[in-house]
Amino acid sequence: MPESAPLTLAVGQELGAYRLVSRLGAGGSAEVWLAIESGPLGFEKKVALKVLRAGTQVGERDFRSLVNEARLTGHLSHPHIVDFYGVARQAGLWFMAMEYVDGRSLHGLMRDLEGLGMPLPRSVILDVGIQIARALRHAHSAVDLAGRSLSVIHRDLKPANILIARQGGVKIADFGIASAATNLQSLVGVQGTLAYMAPEYWAAAPVISPAVDLFAVGAVLFELVTGRQLLDEEGTERIEEQAVWGDADAEVELVRPIFPALVPVVRALIERNPELRTQRASQVEAALLALREQLGAPGDIEQFLWLLELAQMSRKERRTHTADLHVPRSDEPGWADLGRILAGDSDTLRPTTQDWMPVIGSRPTHETWEFSDPRPTAAPPQIQEHAPPTGRVRWLLGAGLFLLGVAVGLLGTCL
Repeated sequence: MPESAPLTLAVGQELGAYRLVSRLGAGGSAEVWLAIESGPLGFEKKVALKVLRAGTQVGERDFRSLVNEARLTGHLSHPHIVDFYGVARQAGLWFMAMEYVDGRSLHGLMRDLEGLGMPLPRSVILDVGIQIARALRHAHSAVDLAGRSLSVIHRDLKPANILIARQGGVKIADFGIASAATNLQSLVGVQGTLAYMAPEYWAAAPVISPAVDLFAVGAVLFELVTGRQLLDEEGTERIEEQAVWGDADAEVELVRPIFPALVPVVRALIERNPELRTQRASQVEAALLALREQLGAPGDIEQFLWLLELAQMSRKERRTHTADLHVPRSDEPGWADLGRILAGDSDTLRPTTQDWMPVIGSRPTHETWEFSDPRPTAAPPQIQEHAPPTGRVRWLLGAGLFLLGVAVGLLGTCL
C-alpha cells in the first residue's frame, strides 16, 4: 500500500525530472499541475502532472484509480486521447505525467458561450462529435502488447473530461474509472457522473458495454445543441427514473427546431434499450461525417476558438492582432453572433466600421470577411496641391498631343 505523505506542492518544486510551474486544478486528494520536464542537452517539455497523496481510505481508492488509468492509457495512442508518459513516486507522492493540452474543457467552452448568449455552430458540434467518436472507436478496439483485446470503456464521458486544444483538436481525458482487462478491482455498479450515465448502470446486475459510452455521446451532443443536460433532474432517484424511463422521442424534439438533421443520430444514441442503441463508435463517426459533408457547414473548431478568444477581448486589444482573420459569412447562430460581436454589434455581418475590410477572394464553401488593423504603419507623404507635372508626365502629354494632331490632319485629307 502506498505510504502516507502530506500534499504540500509549490511552484518551482521538483518531482523527479519535473518542475512544477502552475496548478491547473485540484480535488479532494489530488492536484493537477503544469510542469516542465527537463533532460540532457537542454531538453524541455510541458506536461500535465497529476499528483496525489495516498494512505487514507480515500487515498487508496484514488491510488487504484491512478494505477488503473496508467495501465489503460499506456495502451492507448490516438490523436484524440490525452497521451500518457509515465507514473512514478517520490517522497511518498505518487504522480502521473500526461500530455498537456493547451486549451479548455468542453464544459468550460460551453460555460463561456452561455455567458455570451451564443450557441455552438453546427459545424463545430459535428467536428466535436466526430473526434469523440474516433477516440472511442480506438479505445473500444484497443489491445495490449500481446495483442489481447482490452475492451476499454471510458464510463465517465462528459464535457469536463473532453478537452479542446487551441489548435482545434478534441481529446478525451480521465480514464480513472474505465473498465478493461487490466483493472485492479471490480468497477461494476453506479460509478461516473449521473447526468451522463446510461440506464443499464442502474440494473441489479449491470452489463457494461461500449454502448454506455455511446449513450454519453448522445447526451453530450444533446447538450451541445440545446444548451441543457439530457438528464437534468435533481437527486439520484430522480435521475435514475429519467435515465431508465425517459422518453427519447420527446427529448429529441428539443433538438429538432435547432438542428433537425442531427435528430436521427441523437435519437439512436439516447435509446434506453442498449440492444436497440447504436452499437459501435464507427457508426457514429460515419453518420456525423456524412452529415458534415451534406451540410457543407463553414468553419472549424480551431477557427471558432480563435474568433471566440478575439471576441472576448476589448476592441483595443483586438487591434493589436494580425489581420489574417476570417469570419465565415453565414446567418447560422454562432458564426453570425461572432460576426456581430467582432463587427461592433452590427445587425448583420456586413462591415460597418473601419476595422473591417472585405476580402475579394472566397474560400471553397463560403465568403469571408477579413479583420485588419486600421492604424497606419507610417505617416502618408505630403502631396503638394496643383503640383507641376514631372518631366515624364510632360513628355507623355506632348506625345499625346502630337498623335492627336496627326490624326486630325489625316482626317482632313480624307474629307
